Amino acid sequence: MTNIYTSFISITFVLLCLTACNNTPAFTKKQYITKFESFIVITESSYMNFDDDGWKKANSDFKELSETEYSRFEKEITTEEQLKIDKLIGRYYSYVAKFKAAQLQNKLKRIYNQAEGFIENVTK
Repeated sequence: MTNIYTSFISITFVLLCLTACNNTPAFTKKQYITKFESFIVITESSYMNFDDDGWKKANSDFKELSETEYSRFEKEITTEEQLKIDKLIGRYYSYVAKFKAAQLQNKLKRIYNQAEGFIENVTK
């Protein structure tokens, strides 16, 4: 009986180890660029709906892609690929700027409405 449990535990352990080892697929330069492009497309479609947590995650993912993962392939990247990556980085910054501009616009509208209410009340 003990032998069956020992065998079961041993087999389970071996299967878990094999699964863990195979869980990290090879990550190539092409996969990196594709992953970066996908991140930018997702950001583009939803950046105006991000809250603080959404922006924290997006900025963290962006840093991972533009710095950490980039450094893994930096020496292999061709001039054409570098141009593509630079454009992706520029696009990300444009979404950040558009979001900040929209926030500022909303704040200015609120200030205008408050000033309008103030002026209306003072002139009565």
